[in-house]
Order: sequence, then structure tokens, then C-alpha cells
Amino acid sequence: MNPRNKYGLLTAIGVAAMLAVAAVIAWLVWQQLVPGEQQVIAALVKKYFPFLFGLWVVFIAAGLFVLDGVIHNYIIPTAEIGAEVELIRTVNPDHRINVSGAKNIEQLMVAINQWADDTKKMRAGMEARIVQARAASENEKNILAEFLTELPQGMVVCNGEGQILLYNKQAKRLLADLSEKPNGETKKGSYGGYIGIGRSIFSVL
Repeated sequence: MNPRNKYGLLTAIGVAAMLAVAAVIAWLVWQQLVPGEQQVIAALVKKYFPFLFGLWVVFIAAGLFVLDGVIHNYIIPTAEIGAEVELIRTVNPDHRINVSGAKNIEQLMVAINQWADDTKKMRAGMEARIVQARAASENEKNILAEFLTELPQGMVVCNGEGQILLYNKQAKRLLADLSEKPNGETKKGSYGGYIGIGRSIFSVL
């Protein structure tokens, strides 16, 4: 249900409940009066009915006005802001809140929009730094690979767990030569095929 319809229904229910309570209280007071007092009050009500009815209407209208102001300036905007924040957080980071309400509600809306802008900038900066770091890492990797290629010796680069990160052609040729028989056939349990990026150096050793 739409928040405005929902709280409008709650307003109507609240007014009906208030009138029902007033009617019950009036009936209980009426029952406590003696017949003479009832006649006096009935005569007064009959005499001043327009004034009393107008006062009652003003009282109800004032209550409705205050209740409607609270609902439309505080309760409904607060519910809508919650949904808008969830939309920014989960679906559309570029969405911004545009909810009307009381002054402090509008200040809250401005603060949330500023938070969304700051978060977007922070994410963009982090993504840019990640791209730069990846580019720098890739560049260093390419430089190291080129350096290894030019070395006359065989070279294998591993991490702390023995996982092969880089190797040059000389290392691959050396390991392949060690795994061959004199007649050129591959020995049983050859290790030459085990060298490769991401594989373990311990299987070669």
C-alpha cells in the first residue's frame, strides 16, 4: 500500500477511535447523573447546541490538522527516505533522494545525498588506484619476463609456496634435456612437462 494511503487510513481510524472514546465517556457521565441534572444538561445542550457543535468541529479539525502535519512532514518522508537509501545502496548508486518534508527532514536528505556523493567519489578513487596498481604490476612483470628471456642461464621465479610465477626458455630447455634419454626418448617419470605458470616447483625438483 502507498505510504500516503496507508497513513491516511490510519488517520481515519484514529479519528474514529477518538470519537468513539469521547462518546463512551459522555455516555458514562450521563449515566451517573440524576434525572434532574440530565434535564438541566439537556436544556443547556439544546440551547447552546450551535456553539457546542462548532467548538466540537473546531476541535476535531485542529486535531486532524496537527495529525496530518505530523504524518506528511515526518512519518511519510521518513518512510520514503528509508526506501530511497536502500535503492542507492543496492541498485543505483547514482540515485539521489528528493523527498519533501519538514526542515530537519530536508537537512537529513541533504546529508544522505552528500554521503552518497562522497561514497561514489571514494569508490571511483579506489577503482582508479586498483587499475593503476594492476597496470604497474603488469608492467613490472613484463620487464622481469623480458629480463629473464635475455639471461643465458635458466631461471625460475616462484613464490613462498613454491608456485611457479615466471620462467625463461633456458630453464624449460634445461629441464626438458634432463628428462630425455641419450637416444632422445623421454625417460619414465619425465619432469619436463611439469614446468608451467602456477605449477609447483617441487614436482620438478
